[in-house]
Amino acid sequence: MLLLIDVGNSNIVFALSKDEKIIQKKRISTKREITSDEIGMILSFFFKNEAISSIIFSSVIPPLNPIIKDACIRYLEKEPILFHSGMKTGVEILYEEKERLGMDRVINVSAAYNKYKKGAIVIDFGTATTFDYVSKDGKYLGGAISPGIRISADCLFEKAYQLPRIAKFYKPVSAIAKRTIDSINTGIILGYACLVDGMIEKIKEEAKEEDLITIATGGLSYLMKDVCKKIDIVDEDLTLYGLITIYRLNRDDN
Repeated sequence: MLLLIDVGNSNIVFALSKDEKIIQKKRISTKREITSDEIGMILSFFFKNEAISSIIFSSVIPPLNPIIKDACIRYLEKEPILFHSGMKTGVEILYEEKERLGMDRVINVSAAYNKYKKGAIVIDFGTATTFDYVSKDGKYLGGAISPGIRISADCLFEKAYQLPRIAKFYKPVSAIAKRTIDSINTGIILGYACLVDGMIEKIKEEAKEEDLITIATGGLSYLMKDVCKKIDIVDEDLTLYGLITIYRLNRDDN
């Protein structure tokens, strides 16, 4: 079995894959000060008795990379593979600033293209909301980044003295809300729906490519699918599938 680790700004996801399918997942909040022993305890509790053959991980927080690596070696006796820009992805990267391109964005478009076999726009509702376009012939041409939904809500709470913090987002009943908490939720969720639909429309106009699919992933993807008009598919495991794909493409090189 293959152990997948996705280190994001908000969460670290651990998953087991067998025959290129996800069979088990564990998610924890990302802490910049987390130790290799804390990671190791999670690995031991959930995966110690599993027949893990290899480990691959991706990370958008470089200081955590040696911590993840040390935990895997000490607690699972396996040295993990860290996804990096020199690895095969199945797509051609045409981004100008390759050295500043988030590996999570690369993994997402790799997963989208290799899984769905067509041009795609990937919207990842994470700490940031990212939009990425991969063409039907497998060229990653870039995208856009906007502040994430949770960040926007928290910023509103911190900067506006009388406005409350939203603990959990929910599908708005109406655009014309009658309570403050509903007004904030409506403004953020429906506002983001307009942003998402508008960005999808703009990217499609510029791409000039027929039959593009739009794939949403990330924590709030299911909620946003309900309020957005232009999201075709929700695939919450897209990043994990991307790691599986990249491991398969690079397996003979390891």
